[in-house]
Amino acid sequence: MIRRIWGRVYNKLGGIAHHLGNLDEAKKWYLKSLKIEQLSNNLLGMQKSYINLALLEMDCGKFEEADIFCENAIEIGKEVGATKALGNALATRLMIKLANGDCEGYILWAIRALVVFASRDETNKEAIAILEDLRTRWQKRLFNIDLFERAWRQETGNEAPKQIIDIVFDDFNKERG
Repeated sequence: MIRRIWGRVYNKLGGIAHHLGNLDEAKKWYLKSLKIEQLSNNLLGMQKSYINLALLEMDCGKFEEADIFCENAIEIGKEVGATKALGNALATRLMIKLANGDCEGYILWAIRALVVFASRDETNKEAIAILEDLRTRWQKRLFNIDLFERAWRQETGNEAPKQIIDIVFDDFNKERG
C-alpha cells in the first residue's frame, strides 16, 4: 500500500516538473512512478505514468516515443476494461496526432475513441467533445468528408451513422440541400 502512495507522489512530482518546463526532471519522476506502479502491479497507476510519459515526449517533439508510451496506456485500458481508462489513453493519442500534424491519424483515432465512448450507457461528454472538435476542424476545412467516411469504414467495417455525419458535417449537409 505504501509503495502505491509513492507511485502517486512521484507521478505528481513529475507533473510539477513538467508544468514548470523541467522536462528531464519530469521524465525521471514519471519513470520512477512507473517502476513503483509496475512493482505494485497497479495497472491504473501504470497507465497514468504511461500517459504522462507520452505527453512529455510529445512536448519534446518525440512523437514516435510518445506513441509507444501511449500504446502501452491503451493496452492497459483495454485490459482493465474500464471505458474511462481507455478513453484517457485514446484522448492522449488524439493529442499526439494533432501535435504531430497527422490529420488522417487524428481522424482515425477520433473515430476509435467515439466507438469506445459510444459503447457506454451513461451520458457521453467525451464523445460529444470529440464530435464538437471534429465539427470545428471540418468547418475550418482541415479535413474532408471522404477522409472521414474512409476512416470510419476502416475502423468499424461499416458506413458512418447518419447521426454522426449530420453532427460533424452539418454545413456540408446544408450545402447539399
